[in-house]
Amino acid sequence: MDFELINVSMNQTKCVYGNHSLIGTKGIASCIGVLLYDRLNKKAIVGHFNSNKYDGLESEDASYIFMELKDAILNNNLSNELVYLLVPGIVGNTVRIKNVALELEKYLENYEKMDYIEDRAIMMNVETESLEFVFDPNNNKFLTHKFFPNDVDYKLYSSKVK
Repeated sequence: MDFELINVSMNQTKCVYGNHSLIGTKGIASCIGVLLYDRLNKKAIVGHFNSNKYDGLESEDASYIFMELKDAILNNNLSNELVYLLVPGIVGNTVRIKNVALELEKYLENYEKMDYIEDRAIMMNVETESLEFVFDPNNNKFLTHKFFPNDVDYKLYSSKVK
């Protein structure tokens, strides 16, 4: 079965749905990747955002990211049954990246966080030290390892809870 993979580049937000549509992003280095998944409608939004867009407060960057996500939610008619995943980059000012992600989580508190993700959901390109993921909204599964078989598994959370 052939799948259409929609790749989200830096400073983009895209939505997919349908039986053969996948969505993902790569090159999450000093950025933040975001996955919003509408379980009810089997739609997924992925955004790839600069973690230091304004060279100011972390809360300003988090607010900007949230506004972009909110627009995407409205424009693509997503339900309120959303789960989200934040993938903070691991290159550059990692303290700032983590703080922007923490601020962003405050905006996303009305949605459910994906506290458990399977192994090989997030992969790391060893050469670039960047993270990547591919998501199948129809089956609520990550297929990252199939698209990046030479990369290594990256544990987003230090302890997993099922």
